[in-house]
Amino acid sequence: MKYLFALLFISTLFSCQSRKAQKYATLLDSTERKVFHILIDKNVEDKRLEALIAKKPDLALALAKKQANALKEVVATMAKADVDDLQNAKPLKLITTDYYKSILRLKEMDIQEAQLMSISLERDHTKAQKAQEEAFELARRKLKMHRDLGTLDQARQVAMTKFKETNKID
Repeated sequence: MKYLFALLFISTLFSCQSRKAQKYATLLDSTERKVFHILIDKNVEDKRLEALIAKKPDLALALAKKQANALKEVVATMAKADVDDLQNAKPLKLITTDYYKSILRLKEMDIQEAQLMSISLERDHTKAQKAQEEAFELARRKLKMHRDLGTLDQARQVAMTKFKETNKID
């Protein structure tokens, strides 16, 4: 009887852990979809770029800020997820949080880009020229950030695969 109780207890423990792992995997999946919608849905990014081309930095700024605020919520949600008792979840949580923070930094660069365009459209030639120089440097930093984001995404996929294999999630 004692062994049966111990077996039942252990199987219940693993069952709960599996459910918690499944719940975390679901959170990751829903968060990925949410970020996709923040960045792609309703052509917000296209509208932001069109606003920059049309020299409407205020519109581009508003759109980028809206995206950045939504991404801040995503980062906060991922950072507070409790994964302490899940195998291989901590590395996944860290890399996923870093990944979304990097996307947020890109959006913050978009905000800065719109602000620099606004300055460059002013009549003060010195300020405008300095803003254009900063915009060129910002473009270089954004390119590097995109490369880093690709590396982070690959690491995130590896961590996700390891997490799912360890916790037997399909």
